[in-house]
Amino acid sequence: MPPLRNGKEGVDGSSPSEGPTRRRLTSGIFGNAATATSSFRSAVVNSGGLSIDVCPPAPCTLSRDTISDNSVSATTLPGSTGRTEGHSGAGEFGGTLSNVRLIGNSLDVSSAAGNATALGGASVFDEGTISNSLIVNNNVRVSAPLGSVEISGGGLDVFGPTTLRNSAVSRNTVDASGKSGSARGGGIADIAFPFGPNGPPGGPLTLQNSSVTTNTLNATADPTLQGGGIYLQDEPITLANSLIAQNVPDQCFGC
Repeated sequence: MPPLRNGKEGVDGSSPSEGPTRRRLTSGIFGNAATATSSFRSAVVNSGGLSIDVCPPAPCTLSRDTISDNSVSATTLPGSTGRTEGHSGAGEFGGTLSNVRLIGNSLDVSSAAGNATALGGASVFDEGTISNSLIVNNNVRVSAPLGSVEISGGGLDVFGPTTLRNSAVSRNTVDASGKSGSARGGGIADIAFPFGPNGPPGGPLTLQNSSVTTNTLNATADPTLQGGGIYLQDEPITLANSLIAQNVPDQCFGC
């Protein structure tokens, strides 16, 4: 599938990532780990770095921050009958992000006998605006040799209306191994489920002067791969001066 392009890569012809990489960052959340292992019950882990999860979501403001190298690990051992889930390597939050870098965070979810689910290698993003920011080099690894795997968002799993401005979602990876299931959205997943078209937890997605490039979905055995760059299900997307390119195995499923 050819790249999806709307306008040039930057308003001045530069890469959308150049602005935030030159800025001095003032604070960060680094190298934290949230883990759970169970031999007889569920293992569900949310947010390796930062969690602001209020229903309805309470917006936060992050500016000139780095959230990097945080991890979530959820494992169920042989004999467990519970669910295995991991969410948000960097953390779950929403609101206004400006000059923020979500880099090198990870999810590792493994079920020896059952199913495994992972959402948001960097973040389950609970709606808002992300400006002059980078979501790069985050990784999701999910294994269920006897069951099904379900993965949404190697970078972001969008849970509400979201706008990216002058930002880059790049080099995020998903590695799925299971007897069945799916991996959707190597860069961004935006799914209107279970409430139908344009409903939560997804939302309209807007990219302005932004790029989604070189994100990858990989699978061992039978999981279905859809949306190497972006996966949309019953949600609209608006592209303005933005680029979706060089993602594997495809660019945008549902666009």
